[in-house]
Amino acid sequence: MTRALLITNPAAARTDARAVTAVRETLRGGGWDVEVLATLGPRDAYRFAAEARDQKFDVLVCYGGDGTAMQIAAAIVGRGSRSAWCGGHRQPARGNLRLPRNAAKAAARC
Repeated sequence: MTRALLITNPAAARTDARAVTAVRETLRGGGWDVEVLATLGPRDAYRFAAEARDQKFDVLVCYGGDGTAMQIAAAIVGRGSRSAWCGGHRQPARGNLRLPRNAAKAAARC
């Protein structure tokens, strides 16, 4: 079973609890074990991502804005971690990966 950490930023524009729940449930429906952590302050996403490797997560999933995505990427670059970006309304990573704007549809492609 794939173990995933879903990192979300509730302060990011258009990041709401319903979308986070949809992402989590879509991944769980695909057989993934999903834990959710929400950022509360600066660099929380970086810290969560850096600690995830020691906690044996297989995949990091981001649902937040540009800052959240960049913190996660910075924490895992060169460390062999896998990541997936499923959300954020205007997030460049989501757009560059051609993921749907709908959170559940994007999560289904992870």
